[in-house]
Amino acid sequence: MSFTRLSFDVTNVCNLNCAHCLRLDREEVSHLPMEIFEKALNQSQRYGTKVVIFTGGEPFLHPQLTDMVDMLVKAGVKYYIVTNGIRTDKVAKLMENEGRRKHLMSISISLEGSTEEINDRIRGKGVYRKVMATTAYLKSRGIPFGYKLSVNKFNVNDLEKFTLDAVKLGVDYVEFSHIHPTPGLIEHGLMLPRARWNEVTGEILRLSKIVKLNIVHCAGAYSPWSFYQCASMQMTDIHIDCRGNLCVCCILPYYTSGDEEKDKLVLAGNLAEMDLWDAHKRLVAIIARLNQSKIRKIAEGTFSESDHYPCIYCLKYFDKLNWIKELDPGNEWIKD
Repeated sequence: MSFTRLSFDVTNVCNLNCAHCLRLDREEVSHLPMEIFEKALNQSQRYGTKVVIFTGGEPFLHPQLTDMVDMLVKAGVKYYIVTNGIRTDKVAKLMENEGRRKHLMSISISLEGSTEEINDRIRGKGVYRKVMATTAYLKSRGIPFGYKLSVNKFNVNDLEKFTLDAVKLGVDYVEFSHIHPTPGLIEHGLMLPRARWNEVTGEILRLSKIVKLNIVHCAGAYSPWSFYQCASMQMTDIHIDCRGNLCVCCILPYYTSGDEEKDKLVLAGNLAEMDLWDAHKRLVAIIARLNQSKIRKIAEGTFSESDHYPCIYCLKYFDKLNWIKELDPGNEWIKD
């Protein structure tokens, strides 16, 4: 299946230290090299790809983000930026150019609650007010934007107020996602039990019916279909990390199994060493093996309850949750 969106994790540098962050590889600073970005962009045009997503780390800390966006504008490619939203000045600097504004699809801002107390407990002191300043700027300029909230124990009862406030603030959409197990989540007591995940799914569905706002429930929630395929498994979304690796998805590379060779199994190839289509062929093979294992489990009747959560399934398949056995031996995600 031809991919429609190309996602770049342009840097592992971030100006926050959120309690729930799964990106733990910050000891060695890595910015995506401009030549790899240009190569991937140019070669992706043969697939007809017309949308690029910038993530991080914090994308606005990449020293050549503006040059990357200008390259997209020249190529006629639309783009999203996923940001923590605390640098209003950098957002404004990028948006001062008409071409960059015209090709922007949206700026997605991470926000974890409707109040300063809730958000800043997770993302750090002073963050909420900085995000509100960026919100005011974007709204005043008519620039499309939305909020991304990761549901956890501290903000799970705030979803309705968060949504209603988002409507009042005039955002274009709200994205809710579940947070998958990380050491930080468990150590801070923020991890929701599985039963609450399912309740949250129902709450998000309820909210989507009572407000005039686009509400998105990101992949990772319970799926009744055992052979559910997310956008990464369908290969409609393709992800490249800050070191130039074509990855299975945007989550798996940031978990470690404790085995360096095993961790390479989620990387299809580095674009400094091969062309995009050669790495893509390897990606097809990796995903085919994963799906064959899933089919075997379905046929054998060993497809477990936790396997119905697609991201959990992949984390277990690639042995990315072994660390839980030491940190939280009774954790329900590894019981079955």
